[in-house]
Amino acid sequence: MNKQSHIRSIKIRVALAFALAVLADAIELPLNLLFLTAWLAVPAEFALVALDLITMGLLTWLLGFHWTFIAALGVEVLPGADMIPTWTGCVSYVVWQGKKAERKSGTAEPPKPEIIIEISPK
Repeated sequence: MNKQSHIRSIKIRVALAFALAVLADAIELPLNLLFLTAWLAVPAEFALVALDLITMGLLTWLLGFHWTFIAALGVEVLPGADMIPTWTGCVSYVVWQGKKAERKSGTAEPPKPEIIIEISPK
């Protein structure tokens, strides 16, 4: 894969991650309103937790694992705090951190780990 197609792939993944985050936050708003009706509160909570777990899994698949996703999931399970667009903010933070690291290293590709094994004869 050449560098240009790699950068394009990253841009597509970031765009999909933003779309997923905005969609998840938009779906959560009406589900949170179901808490006003007592008889739909428990099914709505299960739906919100399932949506958050699926969102976290898909974002991890798109952007890789980041500790920020666990923090966002923790905020999402708090009653009332999940009205904030947490997933959108989380993706924004992860992308910002990625661009900051990219500028620091001067490359768009993640650094490849170097494993050096020295074998010396006895």
